Amino acid sequence: MKGNSVLFILEDGRFSGQHSYLVSLCKHLNKLSASVLIPIQDSEESAEKYKKSEINLLQIDIKRPSVKRNYLVTYIFYFLRDVLKIRKIIKTNKYDFVYASGGAWQIKGILAGILTRKKIIWHLNDSNTLLIIKIIFFFLSNFVDAVVYASKKTKKYYENFSSCNKSKIISSPIEDKFFLSESKNFSQENLKVVSVANINPVKNLEMLIDIASHFNDIEFDIIGPVYDSQKKYFAKLEKKIKDMNLGNFNFLGKKYDINSALMDYDIYICSSYFESSPISVREAMAMGLPILSTDVGDVKELLSEGGGLICNNLEEFVFNLGKFLNGQLDLNSMSYKSSNFAKNNFSGTKCAEKHIELFNTISL
Repeated sequence: MKGNSVLFILEDGRFSGQHSYLVSLCKHLNKLSASVLIPIQDSEESAEKYKKSEINLLQIDIKRPSVKRNYLVTYIFYFLRDVLKIRKIIKTNKYDFVYASGGAWQIKGILAGILTRKKIIWHLNDSNTLLIIKIIFFFLSNFVDAVVYASKKTKKYYENFSSCNKSKIISSPIEDKFFLSESKNFSQENLKVVSVANINPVKNLEMLIDIASHFNDIEFDIIGPVYDSQKKYFAKLEKKIKDMNLGNFNFLGKKYDINSALMDYDIYICSSYFESSPISVREAMAMGLPILSTDVGDVKELLSEGGGLICNNLEEFVFNLGKFLNGQLDLNSMSYKSSNFAKNNFSGTKCAEKHIELFNTISL
C-alpha cells in the first residue's frame, strides 16, 4: 500500500459537512499520498480549510448540478468538458485510486475514473435522492471497485441499486479540535439551544421555530450560511419568525470556528427530514452537547449510550426540552455520555484505518 496515491473528488466547492469529512480523513491517511479536487467556484472557505490542514488541493473550473433550470442547463452543457478535465488531471498525476465523495450525484469523477481505468471508490452519504440519480448509480456502479456507505441507513437506501460487489460502512470522522479536553458544566438557567446547518428545506427549520415558540426563556440560534439558491426559503423562515413574534430565535450566519461557537451552548437540536451520518451532530457530541434529534440516518445509534434523545414530532421535542429546563434530565450526565461516545467512535484515525483496509483489499 505504501506509495499509492488517491484523488478525492467533490463536485461542490461550497463548504459543508462533506468537506469537513475529507479534511479529517486526509489528515490521518499517513500511508497514502492524498489530494482533493474541488470546483473553484464558491470554494473560498473550503480551500482555506484544506490549505490550513496542509492537504494537497486542486481547484478547477467545473460546474456543480442543481435543480434550478439555469444551473442544470449549464451543468449539462459543460458536462463532457468537465469529465475530460478531471480525466486529464488523473492521467497527468498518475493517481492509483479515484474516490468520488459526497453522494450518488457525484458522477463526473466516476466517469473520469472509468476513462482512466483506475480503481474507483464511490462514497455515499445520503438517504434521499431523485430516482434518476439512483438509476444512474445502478448502471455506473458496475464499473466501481467499492462503495463506502456513511451509515447503515444509507446502505439500506442504496444497496438494492448497487451493482458493486464490495462495500463497507465507514462512519464520518470529525476534526481533532472538536474533542473536549475536560467536561462541560451546565446549569438549568439561561439555556441556549443551537443547530448548525446550511439553510435548506431538508433541515426542517420550521420545526425548530415551532419548538422555540414554546420556550420564551430559551435562546435558539442557527449557525450556517444562506446560499443564493435558498434565499426564498430563508425569507419564508424569517416571515414565520416575524408572524409568530419570536424574540428568542436567531440566524447567526456562517461561522468559521464552529468548535469555539459551540462552547456557548447547552443543547444541540437536529430537526432534519433526511440525513445519513450528520457531521454537525457528531461535532456537537464531541463538544459535550446533549442531543435532541429526529430519527434520521444513524443518529439513533449515535445516541444509544445516553448522549441524547430521539424525538419523532414537535410534541416530543417540546416535552424533552421541557425536562431539561425543569431538571428532570441531567445535562451534565448526558454531556459526559455524549462526549465519551464521540471520543470512542469519531476519530479521524479510526476512519483512516478502515479506508486503508479497503484500499488494500481492492488493490490486490
